[in-house]
Amino acid sequence: MASTPPGLIEEGFKELANRWLPILNEFDKNGVDVCYEIHPGEDLFDGETYEMFLKAVNNHQRACILYDPSHFVLQQLDYIQYIDFYHERIKAFHVKDAEFNPTGKQGTFGGYQSWVNRAGRYRSPGDGQIDFKTIFSKLAQYDYKGWAVMEWECCLKNQEDGAREGAEFIKKHIIKVTDKAFDDFAAVETNTQLNRKNLGL
Repeated sequence: MASTPPGLIEEGFKELANRWLPILNEFDKNGVDVCYEIHPGEDLFDGETYEMFLKAVNNHQRACILYDPSHFVLQQLDYIQYIDFYHERIKAFHVKDAEFNPTGKQGTFGGYQSWVNRAGRYRSPGDGQIDFKTIFSKLAQYDYKGWAVMEWECCLKNQEDGAREGAEFIKKHIIKVTDKAFDDFAAVETNTQLNRKNLGL
C-alpha cells in the first residue's frame, strides 16, 4: 500500500492558503464571514482538516464554518462535541438529517450503491438519526445568532412533503433563549455578615 509522499499534504494546505487569503481579506474589508461547509470529499472535511486550514491562513477571523451534522453522521464523527470545539466559528447551520446503518458488506464509503441502498444516506429532517434537540440546545447555549436553514436531500420522501414538514420541524426546534435564570424569583441580596457567621468565621 502506497503512503502519502512526504510534504504533500502540507504543500496542499499552503496552496489553499495562497488561494483563499486574498478572498478572506476582501471579505474582511466588507465585514462578511466566509463559511466553509465541512464536507466529505472536500479539502476541509472534519475538525482536524479545518484546524490545518485555519493554521495555514493564520487563524483568519473570517474563516468560519457552515455546520451540517448530516456530513458528520456519514463519517461517524461526534457532531455534538464538534459544536463545543468550534461554536465560536460556526456562523451558518444546515438542518439536514442522515442515518448510518453499516452492514457486513458496506460502511462509510457506501460500496458504490444507490442512495437508497447505502449504509449512510441523507434523510428528511426528523426521519434520520440526528439529535436535533441537543444541537439546537447547544447552539442556544453558545448564543448562535445565525439562521437555521433547511438543506433538503432525502432518498425516500417526496420533496414537497419534505419541505412542508421540514419548515415545521425547524420551527418546533427553535429555542427562544431566556433572559433570566429559572430560579430568579428566589434571588436575595448577599449578606456577608450572615454568610461569615454560617461559616463559623
